[in-house]
Amino acid sequence: MMRLIIIGIMWIIAFFKSDWKRWQDYHATILFIIAADFYVSLITYNYTLWDLSSELGGHLLNDTLLAVLFFPPVILLYFTYYPKHKGIFRKVLYLMLWVLLFTGIEIAEYYLDNINYDNNWGIMESLFLNIALFIALTVHPARPFFAYFLFLLYVILLITICQIPVSGFK
Repeated sequence: MMRLIIIGIMWIIAFFKSDWKRWQDYHATILFIIAADFYVSLITYNYTLWDLSSELGGHLLNDTLLAVLFFPPVILLYFTYYPKHKGIFRKVLYLMLWVLLFTGIEIAEYYLDNINYDNNWGIMESLFLNIALFIALTVHPARPFFAYFLFLLYVILLITICQIPVSGFK
């Protein structure tokens, strides 16, 4: 239930605080993040790193809810307030605030037993995932191919570091 509450809160905040006139500028980035999330779910399907099962249903349903309903308002909010014309320090600080927000939400979900970790995955790994997510998200609108390259590097690192058996891919 907490997951639906968080999604609802994000939509309410985004409805009142996002720059909806520019939503089309971020449409490709929204699709990029949704596709990236689904791809990571696909490669970890037989080698689960985290399980989002909750009273809402199984992992696949919960992951789909997050990808389709949570990421769009987050991306709109993220870019509405992104410090585009500020220095690198402000940009990094802004990115890290969002990373900490995502990680904080995950910690709350963990303590509410809405996330279970497997195969040596934990909150620190999720922190690094969130950093990679927001770097790719930030880069994508201006340099989409570079964002895809960063995502490919992340997937290779994920497979290598987590020792995901590629022989198990369907």
